[in-house]
Amino acid sequence: MMRAGLLVAAFLPALLHAQTVPTPPTVTPDRTLIVVNGEAVKGDVYVRRLQVLPNVGRMMENRYVAATPGYLAMQQIVNEILIWQLATEKGVAPTAAAVDAELAKRLERAPELKEAFRLLGLTEDDLKHEIKIELAEFALTTMGVNVTDQEVEGYYRAHPDQFSVPKRLVLRIIAVADEAAQRKVDGELAAGKSFADVARALSVDPSARDGGMLGEIPFDGLGDQAKSALQNATKGSVSSWVPGSIVRVKFFVEDLKPAETIPLDADQKVAIRRQLMLDKGQVRNNLPKMLAEFRKKARIEWQNTPFDRQLKQMFEQGG
Repeated sequence: MMRAGLLVAAFLPALLHAQTVPTPPTVTPDRTLIVVNGEAVKGDVYVRRLQVLPNVGRMMENRYVAATPGYLAMQQIVNEILIWQLATEKGVAPTAAAVDAELAKRLERAPELKEAFRLLGLTEDDLKHEIKIELAEFALTTMGVNVTDQEVEGYYRAHPDQFSVPKRLVLRIIAVADEAAQRKVDGELAAGKSFADVARALSVDPSARDGGMLGEIPFDGLGDQAKSALQNATKGSVSSWVPGSIVRVKFFVEDLKPAETIPLDADQKVAIRRQLMLDKGQVRNNLPKMLAEFRKKARIEWQNTPFDRQLKQMFEQGG
């Protein structure tokens, strides 16, 4: 299910650059959302269009299914209600204390999460709802499942590749299109100008405005020629020119981070245990089937909405 948390994760970097943005007000029918050449677009027009907008859909079971945004939103809301009701019936619904504890853990790991929700016009209660449904879904999937400490430790030892971080380089780059520009770059660097300043002035790479900063790059993710140029690089060193089909580039090594092993600490044990529980639970408990059966038994009172037909079809098929 594509819930708000996933949406926040997808747009979090952009949201964090907009921390001074005030909380977006609620869209009400009479609120003006935008004015185009003097013509106002009101909230009621926006909502109606959003409900039935064509050429929209989502991936379901590895295939694209066309559906209106109104239906997709209502489908998710209904599914969340049913997941919660099913978890309650099975006696595995998370308590309010469990939701609060999970929220506290997430905010400790990512304090910016609450601000990101606010910038989307969402509240702490929305975040709690997101967590509540996630915990209920996890509890239903893992009913009757137990994972021992020995299994956690065994998985960690058997999968060292999953718990290692490769060698990384923090790089700046200068890209030029021809030999003349290459010679100018070399001259500026030889004259003592900083790599970042030369990148801002002469590089044709989009990173030029940030002084050529590329950020942290895994060494194994570089192309063969770049690897060769940076194989013996040290912190603060400048590479030779690396030719390309369109541009030639030169790197500056801002920092070097050696390969390391992620320790099996308490947080890592929790993450491994959770994954192993899900793996076992998906075999033991068929949640999609349980939910389909529960949906078929649900008592629905239809309210004559634009997406009743699609919802009825979903309930008839149990999907």
